[in-house]
Parts: sequence; C-alpha cells; structure tokens
Amino acid sequence: MTDRKKTYKIVVVGDAQSGKSSLLFRFVQRRFCTDLSSTVLAQFFSKTLPTGDRVNMWDTAGQERYRSLLPQYLKNIDLILFVYDITRSSSFKHLDEMWIEWSRNHATPGTKQDIASILVGNKTDLDVVNQFTPHSKRAVTTDEGKAFAAKVGMPFFEISVKDNKNIDELWGEIANSLMAGTQPDTPNGNGIVMLKDDGVDMPPKTLRARLTNCYSCVLM
Repeated sequence: MTDRKKTYKIVVVGDAQSGKSSLLFRFVQRRFCTDLSSTVLAQFFSKTLPTGDRVNMWDTAGQERYRSLLPQYLKNIDLILFVYDITRSSSFKHLDEMWIEWSRNHATPGTKQDIASILVGNKTDLDVVNQFTPHSKRAVTTDEGKAFAAKVGMPFFEISVKDNKNIDELWGEIANSLMAGTQPDTPNGNGIVMLKDDGVDMPPKTLRARLTNCYSCVLM
C-alpha cells in the first residue's frame, strides 16, 4: 500500500512591494524575476517536497482595497510567511499594527492543528555601502527584526530574493515545519530540506497571466 501524499497550504502576507511574489517565484523557478507586476488579490504557486508532498503557496495582495476579500485564502492553511521590506519601516510596523493580528483572526488550520508562522525581512541586497551607494537603504535593523520575532514567537530570516541569500535556509525551515512530526528524517539527513528544481504547476490556462520572462497565476 503506497503512502498517501499530503498537500500543504502556505499563505504569504505583508505590505505591497515587499517582494512576496518574487520570493515564491524564486522558490519555484530558482531565479529572480524583474517583471512580476503587483499582485491583484492573490497569486498561486506550487512546489513538490522531496517526499512527494505538495506545497501550494498563495501570495496575497498587500493593498488595503483587497483586504476584505483575502480571508478566503486564509482557510485551511498550514503556515503563514509574514514578509516585510527592510528598506521600508512602514512595512515592518504594519506587521505589528495590522497584518499578524488580522491574519490570526481570519486563519483556520489545514492538515495540522496549529498554524506555523515565520517572519521574513527581504531586500538585504539594498543594505550596501560602496563608492556607488554611499548610504545603506536599510530602515529596519537586524536586531529589530530579531526582537520582534521573539516577541511574536516566530523564527526569523533576513533574505535577498534578488541575490538568492538565505533562500535555501528559509525553504528548509518551511519544509521542516510542515513535516514536523510526520517524517522521521529529512531527505538529506542534516535537518534541512533543500530546494528541488521541479518547476511550477499552473492552474488552467484561463487563469494564467503571462509576463515577459516570468509567469504566475493572477486571480482577478
């Protein structure tokens, strides 16, 4: 008798322009896309774990005008990624002031009783000082991110989707969190489930929005 494969659901939450769609595209396609437009309501991505289990990932729109429509995407979920832009302090403050409480009030669990959460600070590639960039664009310090993660009880990662920094490590945390208690050992034996190049699974063509060099599913 073959083991029945699981399907997990992840939702990514945070302000617009924080790099949420780019992060999921990086997970799935293993490259950075410069042509992703702002999310309209939600975008869908999907990926297979090395175990064969499926991870369906929804990027939600960060604009206020879509917020009343977003709770439908927070049903039956297993993990929430709270993403902010380290160069915009407002995107960080809004997690504390709005996004986390709002998400927890509307979310219902999926395959597991508890919904896991991870805090992600994106765009560390803009935290540079050199002859061309005399001042760093960073507005939220690493220590501020760590302190807030400790306050809300979440693992914390600073990443650069553009430079592929800490992407594998973040995916490892996601995969291990989803599989916690369901798998005796991770596939590579060191506690980290690495990214696997398996492409992106798309819904039917009628739901697709193709861009210049990138594609994703945009639900209107």
